[in-house]
Amino acid sequence: MDKRPLLQLICSCSLNDNDMSETHNDLGRVIRLKADAVGEPGERRFRLVAEFPGGRSAVMWMEKEQLFQLGTALQELVAEAQDEGRAGGDASSPVEQSHPEPGPRLEFQVSRIAVRFDPQVALFVIAAYEEEESEDSLPTVQLTATRQEAVALAEEALAVCAAGRPLCDLCGAPMEKEFHMCPSLSGDSGLLIL
Repeated sequence: MDKRPLLQLICSCSLNDNDMSETHNDLGRVIRLKADAVGEPGERRFRLVAEFPGGRSAVMWMEKEQLFQLGTALQELVAEAQDEGRAGGDASSPVEQSHPEPGPRLEFQVSRIAVRFDPQVALFVIAAYEEEESEDSLPTVQLTATRQEAVALAEEALAVCAAGRPLCDLCGAPMEKEFHMCPSLSGDSGLLIL
């Protein structure tokens, strides 16, 4: 079964090679790729932070659901590439690991994000589009990562998304620190003080 239509839906962007061949900022291979959240549970902001050779970096802010779907899509692409024998390990040339002075930094709110596997170089390509851009515009940022980096990012993205407020055992809704309004207690809504 071809999973590409599912991945297109998840990433809300076409996965054709042509769609991601041009970009505003093709930053190339990452040195470091990290998913994290800033703030207290219930008020967190989510981001993808990428660092590149020469001290360049990109901070891509996104919704929790976008980060979750990115992690899920990467897991599926890694599995699909592995099943088809295309993943090829991490044979691509290593990227510079030094930590020079900070270089140019891009920071923006993501409206949509796309991922694909490029079998010619055995790298995963992530393209992020800025909020105000139209559907046919070029990606704001494009980066590439090895299979190992894609796997680590997928795991980290899913862990960050799961680390929010605890869920109520009765209704499944996120619980506040001091109390939780649980509709399961009285049919409509009840107050459960925790």
